[in-house]
Amino acid sequence: MVIATTTTSRPAQVPQAQLPKLPPLPQDQLSIGAKGDNVKLLQQRLKDLGFPVEVDGKFGKATADAVKAFQKSTGCKVDGIVGPETHGALAGQSSAERASARDARNQSARTVGGDTTPNAPTQEQRQQRPPGTQRAGDVAQSDQARAAKNAGASSVVQPVPPGPADDRLAQIQARVMNSARTELDKGVREDKSIGDNRGRDIDGYAKNAGMAVGGEWCGYFATHNYTQAAKAEGFDFAGRHRMHSMEKARSFFMYGNYTDNSAKEKGRNADLKAKHTEEGSARRFMTFEGGHGDKFARSNNMPHETYKGTEIPIRAGDTVLFHDTTKDKRNGHIAQVESYDPASGKLVTIEGNAGEKVSRREYDLNDPKVRAKIEGIGRPALGDFHSTTPR
Repeated sequence: MVIATTTTSRPAQVPQAQLPKLPPLPQDQLSIGAKGDNVKLLQQRLKDLGFPVEVDGKFGKATADAVKAFQKSTGCKVDGIVGPETHGALAGQSSAERASARDARNQSARTVGGDTTPNAPTQEQRQQRPPGTQRAGDVAQSDQARAAKNAGASSVVQPVPPGPADDRLAQIQARVMNSARTELDKGVREDKSIGDNRGRDIDGYAKNAGMAVGGEWCGYFATHNYTQAAKAEGFDFAGRHRMHSMEKARSFFMYGNYTDNSAKEKGRNADLKAKHTEEGSARRFMTFEGGHGDKFARSNNMPHETYKGTEIPIRAGDTVLFHDTTKDKRNGHIAQVESYDPASGKLVTIEGNAGEKVSRREYDLNDPKVRAKIEGIGRPALGDFHSTTPR
């Protein structure tokens, strides 16, 4: 059933006080393509609030339309995506409480040695301010861009504050995971009659990544999903030739180049980092404090963020880099995040070359042994999906 979004009256609803408490989201957002118990919770809450939708655990167009109708009735951004603001409204928060929570989130992105940074202004705020004036967020963002360009690769860094560019990136990341789920549903696996690490789809992943067929293909699979999302934007993915291995992907997310350490390449990456920062969405490499990835980045003076345990702000579409997967008898592995629940530490991924096929796997980030195997979590910049030349 498709929910009309043109009505201006709010449907009859069950009082919030009579509804069960809505648990935390398992990730930064729920959007079209998501599946599972948390989608069922969302659908039941919408139904209880007077926005009827089938409770089937599948976030499709009907659920998105119901979300949009709810967002319109509560003054949330109408985009059909359940992020923190919409989740707060579903949980019964007033508009003032949601605004306070939003401000708190903007100030809560903690990194070791980093201070909070004011939000960059929206386009509307820039247009409304008096001529000749400058908002604190402008200064902060331009300072970040200058620092990124002048310093090249600093060590522990503060992420670019959330804003419209990051919201857009989250939407593209959801599309990345839609591609991953499509490949999972297809049952892609190796065809041993052709050879190890081979198969019709797997060979296609390799060719798309610019590599010969027959190689370890977890990175090729990630590349496929990223490029599918970029194609939907009418562009190419900037990292299409940079996800072949854990080491190459790690350098990419930290604005480095694993195979080219020249001054010219360093300068190019410093300029690119500054440009992305100015645009409001820079690449991120998130590590566990004191872990292998943190130590590597510090020793090489490369930009990264550090977090304690389950505080790490992972979301759908991020990339997990493993430096030690003894069970699979290889030294590096790449996976993509389908969902993450910081309350339980449950991380769900979709991975290529996992048991010789595309697989869904779960990890408990409360377990120090699991965290010790994770080099870091990478997130591209919005600009990486609007590239005309992959690097």
